[in-house]
Amino acid sequence: MVLRKNANRIDHIAICVRPENLEAAVETFSELLDIKFEGPFESTNSVTYYLDWDSGMEVYAPSDRMLAADRFEFLEEHGEGVFRVIFGVPDIGEAVTRARAMGHAVPIEVSAFDLNPQWRDRFQLMDEALFANLIYGVRIASSQFEPHESELG
Repeated sequence: MVLRKNANRIDHIAICVRPENLEAAVETFSELLDIKFEGPFESTNSVTYYLDWDSGMEVYAPSDRMLAADRFEFLEEHGEGVFRVIFGVPDIGEAVTRARAMGHAVPIEVSAFDLNPQWRDRFQLMDEALFANLIYGVRIASSQFEPHESELG
């Protein structure tokens, strides 16, 4: 099993912006940070997003109030900004077990392939677990992303 270099550290951050600001936000971060996003991608939960795997930046905007209610609620309460910090782990099952043993609810365990099946070309495993509650004011997710051998640099 090949582990991504981002195991046991922050894998990426997800920044949520208003739908009307998505393209401008991507352009701004691209130019300011000298990075190149892939996208746009459309998820099954009505979120349009861009990713730059090398920098660990994800920028997205919700599009449907029913399917992406948590993102719209975030925007209304906090404005645009960091929505979630995704921490890379070597074993998603162990990370979920540890979190639950500590009393943290982890109601959502998903394969990122469900959001974008094209990633199967790049990764052999893409699993995420989203924690239900804020932990010291931060939305946390654990991720286990393992690239195909051909994707390792």
